[in-house]
Amino acid sequence: MVLRNRTARRRENMLWRLVEWVCIALALALIVSIANRLVSRRAIRNEEQASSVRIETARAVDDGLPTADEIEEHAEQFDSLLTQNADFQGWVLFGDSRSLYVCRGEDNAYYMTHRFDGREDAAGMVFMDFQCTWESQNVLLYGHNMKDGSRFGTLNRYEKPEYLLSHPWISVQTEDGLRAYRPVAVFYASTDPTNSAYFDFEQPNFGDKTDYRAYVASAQERSIYDTGTDVRDGESLLTLVTCSSEVDSGRLVILCRAQRRGESYIVQTEESIDEAKA
Repeated sequence: MVLRNRTARRRENMLWRLVEWVCIALALALIVSIANRLVSRRAIRNEEQASSVRIETARAVDDGLPTADEIEEHAEQFDSLLTQNADFQGWVLFGDSRSLYVCRGEDNAYYMTHRFDGREDAAGMVFMDFQCTWESQNVLLYGHNMKDGSRFGTLNRYEKPEYLLSHPWISVQTEDGLRAYRPVAVFYASTDPTNSAYFDFEQPNFGDKTDYRAYVASAQERSIYDTGTDVRDGESLLTLVTCSSEVDSGRLVILCRAQRRGESYIVQTEESIDEAKA
């Protein structure tokens, strides 16, 4: 009887030790997971803040000329980033002073799950459609709709016309300089061809004026509000795309057209916003 009790206690102790080691292993795995997530988020923040050396957006699109020092500094930074990643294409800049790296891969899958440094990350990168260059008629940029606001996690601010009034420009900084664009349409689209909200926004170039006009007209018809910005034949387009839950297989799409010669950079004041709403 004593022997049986000792054997039972020994088995019970072994079982509790096993449970203890399993709990320790699970705790360590959780700690590692949280640490990796924090490291990932910090890497993204550092990456997005690292592009602070750039020509001032507002001054550049307002026909201001960059100084020789600014041009040289920009060229050095661009070359440095290109050396780190040959897929680097430039930056996309928003009116709230955020600037994000843009890469282009051999397909549209790689940078959905990889950072600038090549490490896997669910947040991915802001990336250009692999069929595009900065000289395409319609430059398509994609980015995940991250809850922490990184990548294209703040594009949904453009769902409100008040935000567009105070942030009327989206710019891209390439190796050759800065280009400014004005939003033309803000809309939701489905990537499912069987869905009534389906829209084929993946069109980097158009066969003729008819195709160009059809693309722009369809986007404007779908826009959730009138942006007040028109488009003329042949103007360069910029299309920003991120995920949306508004429709099945949904995307939030912002179609922009290039700044026109003599078109000044104007940030609306609170007073002018109130007047526009009235």
